[in-house]
Order: sequence, then structure tokens, then C-alpha cells
Amino acid sequence: MERLLRDPRTTDSPPVLGIAGYFTEPASPEAGWALLRILVIVAIAGTPLLLWPGLLLSHDVMPKVILLSWTAALLLLTLPRWVHRPERLFYGLMALEVASLLLSAAFSTRPGLSFAGTVWRRFGVVEQTAVLVIAMAAAGFASDRWKLVLFRAMSVTGAVGASYGIAQYFGFDPFLDQTLYAIPYFGGIVRPPATMGHAIYFAS
Repeated sequence: MERLLRDPRTTDSPPVLGIAGYFTEPASPEAGWALLRILVIVAIAGTPLLLWPGLLLSHDVMPKVILLSWTAALLLLTLPRWVHRPERLFYGLMALEVASLLLSAAFSTRPGLSFAGTVWRRFGVVEQTAVLVIAMAAAGFASDRWKLVLFRAMSVTGAVGASYGIAQYFGFDPFLDQTLYAIPYFGGIVRPPATMGHAIYFAS
């Protein structure tokens, strides 16, 4: 881990990640950020696969919310280190989006619901802001090498999710009870949700 956090071009550069999560200046713009880049890739590519039946009522949503929220929190702790000047317009648009979310929640007839989201989907201001923070970090980390790694990771996790959906369609599901998404009418209808909780979300 310490090797990941050091500048590969030097042997004595200080680690970026310090005690209790404090961050120090890396030796170069590219030095020491491998761990954060990997975290962003895991959050983007891995979130759709998270599923924890039996532990949480919203077993298809809360694991995703937890990963996104923790990733966004860690990224905010490292500000402004991953902010880059070429993306200033993009960052500005994201800031306007966050401001719009906050204003919408503030003037909502049910601010608590707008802020935290519904009990089932949990996509309120907190979760949407976390998604925007991760998107901004991904833009800041966008080098050709890391974009390729991200696209490959998304392809792998997408293939895993699709394979799980195909298995559900053919009646094999080690995680969920098939009665949750199979309808006995018209000779039997199966609507595989994979890890998305609903067939429509999976299709999207």
C-alpha cells in the first residue's frame, strides 16, 4: 500500500496518505494518487453489482448508497488536490447542479424526503451529490491510461451483471428468491432484475 502512495520515479518521496487520513502534497501531479483513482474506479464500475440480501431491507440499494457516500466523503477530504484547471467549466456546472438540488430540497413540500430520498430508492440530495462528486473526481483523474482502466472495469462488471441476469432468466439464482421477479400468468413471466432491484432499472 505504501508503495502505491509513493512517487514511482523517486525512492524517498513521502507517502501521500498520512496518519488519521490526512493528506500531504504529492511529489508531482501524478504521484501518489493511484489509490484514489482505484477507489473511483471501484465506485463507478462496482456499485451496480452490490447486493446484500438478508442483511438490509433495501438489500439492492443501501450497499450501493454506502459505497458511493464513503467514496464521495473520502474524495471531499482530499480537496482541492484532484481539481484540475482544464475541467473548471465542468466543475462549475456540477456546482450549479448541487445548488439546484439544495434549492429544490429547501423549497420542497417535504424537505426531509427530498434530502434523504425515499425509503426504498434512497436517491435524494445526499446520494445525488455523492454521484456528482465522484463524477468530478473521475474528470480530474481522466488520463488516457486511467480511462482505459475504467472502461475495462465497467466492461467486466457489466458482463458479470448481465450474466447474472441471464442466469436469473433460466431459473438459477443463488441470491434472490425467484418469486420476487417471476409472475405465473401467461405461462410464466420472468423479469430478471440482476442486482438492480427491478427489471426496468436493470434494462436501463
